[in-house]
Amino acid sequence: MNKFEKIQVVKILGVNTENSVLITDMSDYWREYGKMQMWGDVSIRTMKAGSGDRSFYGKTPHYPVVKEKTVEKKCRQLIKDGYWAIVAECIDPKNAELAGAIHVGPELTTVELAKGPGTTRRVTHDGKIDIKFQVPTHMIYRFVSLHEDDRVNDMLAALRPIQSDSYVAEVSYYSEPVGWNCQHVIVWELTDDGTGSSIFAPGKRVTGIRSPKIPPPPKGRVSR
Repeated sequence: MNKFEKIQVVKILGVNTENSVLITDMSDYWREYGKMQMWGDVSIRTMKAGSGDRSFYGKTPHYPVVKEKTVEKKCRQLIKDGYWAIVAECIDPKNAELAGAIHVGPELTTVELAKGPGTTRRVTHDGKIDIKFQVPTHMIYRFVSLHEDDRVNDMLAALRPIQSDSYVAEVSYYSEPVGWNCQHVIVWELTDDGTGSSIFAPGKRVTGIRSPKIPPPPKGRVSR
């Protein structure tokens, strides 16, 4: 699965994540234009065109806040540069109180978080960690309080609907509710940790995510 499909897995599991669309070319852009227009300013994450499972690795461009009037230009440039754009309703990382990664393993769960503001990249790419600890994985399903900071406990509790014991979750805690389910905790994506999680079976694809492509509208039909 590619990065966008992994985001959709989070939503399918009923866990709070972003509202987003995938733009692989400008016909995608025009098909999703109405939705993006309702969002106004957006966030854009990217992956290399045609990326599969390894899209998790390596640093690709990320634009936490893109003004509404520049979205089309930004998408055009990214496509030209060989990227697919994951365009999402804007969630400003300046309002993130905690962000990072939680590795849920068969025996131990490792929590690595950075204090906000900022994105999960502070942990996953820059290695800036303010909070790090481990707990037996079975405890995250049984105990409410595993850390002195209740926000951390809420982040762990948000993973309970995920029935797997081998994955990495990128997670943030926001000062105000965000995401499609309007909660303080948002799970950006789930990634196979390399041990063969059942969520990410080899070759598995998530169906029902994208509607058929339609031709772009004639020039001048939509003005910005």
